[in-house]
Amino acid sequence: MTTSLTAWGIQDQVLSVICDNASANDVMVKKLSEHEWKRFGETGRVRCFAHVLNLVVGVSRIKFMVFRRLTFLDV
Repeated sequence: MTTSLTAWGIQDQVLSVICDNASANDVMVKKLSEHEWKRFGETGRVRCFAHVLNLVVGVSRIKFMVFRRLTFLDV
């Protein structure tokens, strides 16, 4: 990513990085903050709202399915 930003001449114009919660993205942001782009880090990373929402909805669906199964078994 560093190479691409420098090649495009926008390395000083990027304020944040938007990405999902993948561990590879955690490593990328950590590496960026360790090197020349100190402004990155947790404050420079914006987690994708759609991905977070998908995770939340998925968890709520799992809880609903467990509750539904428990109710079915009680009958």
